[in-house]
Amino acid sequence: MNLEGLVIKVSSRCNINCSYCYMYNLGDLSFQLQPKFLSKHHVNLLAKRIRDYCLSENKRYFEIIIHGGEPLLMPIGDFEYFLEEFNTILRPEIIPVFSVQTNGLLLNESWFRLFERNDMSLSISIDGPETINDLHRIDHRGRSTYDRTLSGIRSAMEFFGSRRDIGVLAVMTPKSDPIVLYRFFKDVKVRNLDFLFPHHNYDNLPKREHADSYSDWWIGLFTEWYFDEDYDKPNIRFLTQLIVTVLGCNVGFDMLGNHTSNYLIIETDGSIETVDGLKSCGDGFTKEGIHIQTHQLKEAIQAPLIRLYHESHVNLPDVCQRCPINEICGGGFLAHRYGQEKGFNNPTVYCRDLVKIIAHVQNVVIGGLSKSTRRAAMLEAIDVREVLADIGRD
Repeated sequence: MNLEGLVIKVSSRCNINCSYCYMYNLGDLSFQLQPKFLSKHHVNLLAKRIRDYCLSENKRYFEIIIHGGEPLLMPIGDFEYFLEEFNTILRPEIIPVFSVQTNGLLLNESWFRLFERNDMSLSISIDGPETINDLHRIDHRGRSTYDRTLSGIRSAMEFFGSRRDIGVLAVMTPKSDPIVLYRFFKDVKVRNLDFLFPHHNYDNLPKREHADSYSDWWIGLFTEWYFDEDYDKPNIRFLTQLIVTVLGCNVGFDMLGNHTSNYLIIETDGSIETVDGLKSCGDGFTKEGIHIQTHQLKEAIQAPLIRLYHESHVNLPDVCQRCPINEICGGGFLAHRYGQEKGFNNPTVYCRDLVKIIAHVQNVVIGGLSKSTRRAAMLEAIDVREVLADIGRD
């Protein structure tokens, strides 16, 4: 396993209460046992663990993704100490590549200046216009978070101007109109946009108005975005990577591709865990007794669940192994395969959706290529009915 970076939880609490949140509202209560913030002792030790790992693997760059809970609940002075400690211990041999994911409610100029001094990328979570955002993203008093989040996005854009694009992360819902949603984000001037599937599994199946609720939503979004000739249209990560993947380049991530997954999570108590979306599988599910106090990062990656996630796009469920497009979807996100009866030996609960989305995207993309290009690249149209019949999902 070649680690590309760590997702570091500097805060275990959040100032809002999203109903779909895997940390607090899908059955995992382990956050209650976590200290509220990552301690200075653990910050120092973690930076040294990263240094040891990078030097042993001859890595020049290492991603530091700062997360929570809500990471900006950490006092700004302690947050600055975190960044200074990492820079002091890692540089000049290793360059930390910092980014932060926030709900945006606490953003202000002091934070922006700190981010800029550390060349930090900023991504803010919002699900769309107020009626869509507030379906799930409300605060602990049941109030809307929309105006405060949008204000944070606009303040960040005003401060950074053309110096830095602000990323936006949204959780999709088939209750929304994807065209309205896309135009909303264009109007806000979002340049980098990512949509996530909500976390569901075989013990908590996604609710659907009809069998193709999710695939229809994605196909509607793709059509509006792909044929939009506006030079300034946003990049949509899932769709961009899907296009590149169907054209034969393995640049997938949690949801796509046949690559390995090369990130670990650090909790506020210093525990080392696999991807935090697996918390949606059960209370304490990600706990393997691995800790920065007792383990080097090289040792941690041998833990069973960590390895399972790492190899989740390579070691596929039985059904997926006979699927003709498994190199594109990679079996989907590991957490979405889980069920108490068969563990992870299931296709993702979004299997049918992914087949339809992939087929539509591939067929549209190759439809714009010449016959000679298609032959040279060995690209051909996907028949959805044949694929679903092959894997027994029709």
